[in-house]
Amino acid sequence: MAVRDAAGGALHAEKLTPLTTTPPLPPGPRSWPIVGCLPFLGRDLHNQFATAANTYGPIFKFYRGSKLHVVVNTPRVSKGRGQDLFFSNYTTTWRNLRKIFVSEMLSNKNLKTYSSFRRDEVRKMIKNVFSKIGTNVDINETAFLTQANVVTRMVWEGISYTGEAGIDLVAELRMLASDINKILGQPNLSDLFPILAWFDIQGVERNMKKEHNKLDQIFTHIIEDRIESNSKMSRDQVEHEEKKKTSFKYC
Repeated sequence: MAVRDAAGGALHAEKLTPLTTTPPLPPGPRSWPIVGCLPFLGRDLHNQFATAANTYGPIFKFYRGSKLHVVVNTPRVSKGRGQDLFFSNYTTTWRNLRKIFVSEMLSNKNLKTYSSFRRDEVRKMIKNVFSKIGTNVDINETAFLTQANVVTRMVWEGISYTGEAGIDLVAELRMLASDINKILGQPNLSDLFPILAWFDIQGVERNMKKEHNKLDQIFTHIIEDRIESNSKMSRDQVEHEEKKKTSFKYC
C-alpha cells in the first residue's frame, strides 16, 4: 500500500498485516542450526529447566535437533494449559478406550469386586513361598507372577498361572518388559530429525514392532486358554445335566 506524505511528497510503503497470524512462540535459549540445543543439554534436565525458567519464565521453548519443545515449569500453568498442550493430539478412539478401561477396570465398584482375586493370588504366593522353605526364592519372579495373575484374572476371570506355566509366563513377560524399556530408553535420531523417521536408521521402529508382536502372541495364548477353559466348563455342565437326566429316568 502506498501513501503520499502531505509535507514532503515522499512515498512510503506499508506492509499489509494478514488477518490471521500465528501466535508467537514463548522465549527460550538460542539454538544452533541442525542440532538445536543438544550440545548444551546434560543429564539433569530438571535442574537445567528450572534454571532456564528463572531466565525465560514459566513457559519457554528449546529445540532438540530440529524438533521444537515447549516446557511448562509450574503446576499452576500446566494445570491450566495441560489439556491444550499435551492431550490435544489424542484421538477420539484413544479417549474412548481410556474411558472403557477406567470404567471397567479402575472404578471403585470393580476394584472392590476384584478384591477376591487379589486376596486369592496373595494367598497363593504366600503358600508357594512357604512350600520352598530352605531353598532360594526369587522374590522378583514371585511378585511379578502374582501381579500378572491379578491383572489377567481382572481382564479374563478365572485365568491364573501356577507352576511351570506360571514361571514360563513370568519369564516371557519380564524379558518383554525389559526389551521394551531398553528400546524406549534408546536415543533415537528420528526423534531429533523427523525427516529420518522413514529410514528407521537405528531399527528402533522395527524392533518395537517385533516386541509388539511378541506381546500379541502372549495375549493370544491367554485368550485361547480362556476359550478352552470356557469350552471345557460348558462340556462338563452338559455331561452333568445328562447324568442327572439318566439317573432321574432310572429312578
